[in-house]
Amino acid sequence: MTGKLQATDMTSADIEDALERVLSSKTFTRSARARELLDYLVKQEQAGNAAMLKEFSIAQDVFGKDDQFDPSIDAVVRVQAGRLRDNLASYYADEGAHDGVCISIPLGTYVPSYEINENADPNADNVGSEGSNHGAT
Repeated sequence: MTGKLQATDMTSADIEDALERVLSSKTFTRSARARELLDYLVKQEQAGNAAMLKEFSIAQDVFGKDDQFDPSIDAVVRVQAGRLRDNLASYYADEGAHDGVCISIPLGTYVPSYEINENADPNADNVGSEGSNHGAT
């Protein structure tokens, strides 16, 4: 292995490390809602619950909305997801520019996506585990 993370080398631990790195960053310390939302989305996806990441369930689980929540009236999830995407873009443009794994929330979904950062610092402690044979879940 050359020290650069390959897609086949990405493990759940790499994703957890990437999440912790983002959540503890200066960019995210300013926004409790963005931290809570990102933490929830990544952990639910990693637990195999990606299909449950819908606006209604996020509103209830993350933002404390009740079963009367109406997404056509209350845009809290869409607004916060947009802010989360902006925060992630800011993070990866600055603090996380050399992280091994990048987390994103693609438009049109609340299911996180994980990508290998081509600009990752191969000497940093954020580029995966040598000899790992686990794929990302």
